[in-house]
Amino acid sequence: RGNRINRRAGRRSGKLMKILFDSHTHINNDGYSEEERAQLIAAIEDSEVAYVMDVGFDLPSSERAVSDAALLPWCYAAVGVHPHDTKTMTEEIYEKIRRLAGQPKVQAIGEIGLDFYYNHSDAEDQRYWFRRQIRLANELHMPIVIHAREAD
Repeated sequence: RGNRINRRAGRRSGKLMKILFDSHTHINNDGYSEEERAQLIAAIEDSEVAYVMDVGFDLPSSERAVSDAALLPWCYAAVGVHPHDTKTMTEEIYEKIRRLAGQPKVQAIGEIGLDFYYNHSDAEDQRYWFRRQIRLANELHMPIVIHAREAD
């Protein structure tokens, strides 16, 4: 009732009908062991989730998201640099993100934004690279995935 999904309506001839899209995952997180990644991937495949967006937060995670999207038919990628990591951002990394954005199944620029709660990166660096990545998304006609904390 209400906003709940009717599980019977979500089944067709005894099989679970996949109807959900997870718009923000980090199966690309290097904190997972290969066994944990395999378990996570299996759990997604056994769930009602039809598609996921594997969201990059630095260059290595963006590269892994693109790789995940190439290997997993239900996976799409977002590429970008999180505000925590803008302290290490360079023009070279920016250009690599630009190239990754042109790969098949990359659908967004992100996770980008501002985080003035933790301040892991200088506020001006965060603003500068947030703007640059927004311009990149505009240039490529792509949506953005925003991280914002204490940034209003």
